[in-house]
Amino acid sequence: MKPRFLFFLGAGWCATHPMWRTIKDHVETGLTRELHYPFSCPDGVEGYVNYYKSLNSSLVGDFSNTNYYLDDDVFDRYITALQKEFDVFFILITRDPVRRCWSEFGFKYCQSKDLQEEFGNIDLYMTQYCLWWKSYTATIERAQKYAPCHVFVSEEMWRDTMQKDLRRMESILGLKYGTLKSWHPNVYFPERGIRPIKHMDLPDQYNSDTIELTHRRYGVYQKLLKPHYKSWQKMFGSLPYSWRKRIDYEYNQSLPITISKEHLVPGSYIERDGKLFIPKV
Repeated sequence: MKPRFLFFLGAGWCATHPMWRTIKDHVETGLTRELHYPFSCPDGVEGYVNYYKSLNSSLVGDFSNTNYYLDDDVFDRYITALQKEFDVFFILITRDPVRRCWSEFGFKYCQSKDLQEEFGNIDLYMTQYCLWWKSYTATIERAQKYAPCHVFVSEEMWRDTMQKDLRRMESILGLKYGTLKSWHPNVYFPERGIRPIKHMDLPDQYNSDTIELTHRRYGVYQKLLKPHYKSWQKMFGSLPYSWRKRIDYEYNQSLPITISKEHLVPGSYIERDGKLFIPKV
């Protein structure tokens, strides 16, 4: 029997880090994260395959967000080569397209002086990249030509008190029932915009949204990304519960009881009546 290979498809800024931590915190596997091998492996396809063979594990995989953006020819060469040695399967995690794009492209804009000089304001930059961004459904359809593609919705995973998605992940990975105890905390749920929970494990998440996604902005980008919502609805029959909806960030609510002071960056919270809150910016 071939070892199994999880080829992760992203998408970045959808809670990929908490998903990976959930698996790594409970199971010993050969899952690597953010090595970006298809982009940077010095020995090409052969070196990529040989690296994962050398891990000598029944479950290995590449948990890199950049796999979402692989060109078709690169994707084909790597997956075809992997399938000769491994039983390949795909996992994709998704999040509301507007909020996902705002986290990624807003972060990149704020981190780059070159982008700020080129575009002059974040909305012009965001508008361009909303039109450029590849849809979830296109990614799913491409993957399904090669192997099963298991799709998760970030908002539903962390909202699910019955842990159906946690049990589904166990089944997909071939784990015993109850192996995964709970999802690792996720800064993007509930959404808190520019006042996120600063969980010490997740600086990539809490540093992403530094400019507020106002209701007006959400409305503009939701129209630009309308084809993405329509293609999802066509493929799955309906949209996840919070997609394509303006939401009021839960600024005034206390933090979940599952998050203690030991989890948080010092100085990033205040304590009142035995509860933890995120202070105003």
